[in-house]
Amino acid sequence: MGLMCFQSSMLLILTSAPFTTLHKPRGSLDILSMMVSLFCGPQLCIPDCFIQELIITEIHNEGHHGRDKSVEILLGHYFWPHARRYMERLVQRCYICQVSKETTTNAGLYMPQPIPGGPWTDLSMDFVLGLSRTQCRVDSIFIVVDPFNKMAHFIACRKTYDTSQISHLFFHEVMRLHGIPRSITFERDTKFMSHFWRSLWRKMETTLNFSTAYYPQTDGQIEVVNRSLGNMLRALVGDNTMGQGFYPM
Repeated sequence: MGLMCFQSSMLLILTSAPFTTLHKPRGSLDILSMMVSLFCGPQLCIPDCFIQELIITEIHNEGHHGRDKSVEILLGHYFWPHARRYMERLVQRCYICQVSKETTTNAGLYMPQPIPGGPWTDLSMDFVLGLSRTQCRVDSIFIVVDPFNKMAHFIACRKTYDTSQISHLFFHEVMRLHGIPRSITFERDTKFMSHFWRSLWRKMETTLNFSTAYYPQTDGQIEVVNRSLGNMLRALVGDNTMGQGFYPM
């Protein structure tokens, strides 16, 4: 969780009735020893009070992650008896997760790409189109995935962007941070089939691999990322598609 949320939780613990009843500090040294005793290694020990429900709700509502991810975040920062059970129950009865996360899968198995030799050397690209236009007038997401370390960049863009604008986004958001890739895999989109795009990567000695359009089993990693992104957007945005000027990445 964020620093502000951590500080707020600490303040609530020190001022909560169950905690002040058990611990009555008399001076600054007593307060310091009391705060040290709150920690069990890196975990903050939470007393049996309303703060437990507040913390698990805050963690899950940050991204409406699944059960295992929510439990991992919780146990990485906080501790109290049966904390895992409390989080599992919350995720199980979360209404937003039930209505926003899809359960259907595509026919057939996803085909993984060959294992890359290192991070950000072999990339996959795709677009998520058909989104509601925000106040910044963006309606699509440009996705760049590294299959080696499972990292991804989600770049807001417009459906009408041409090849030069997509190239600018890639250079500014991805190549600036990770360098020139050795190969790139994407569908046979008109933006990626242009002479400018091919000539650009030929000069950089980058291999372009084209997958089959409307056949999602070709590149399984990018399809899993697309599905996860769609679930997260539906959970966070809901019906308020015009309430923010950006997509909540």
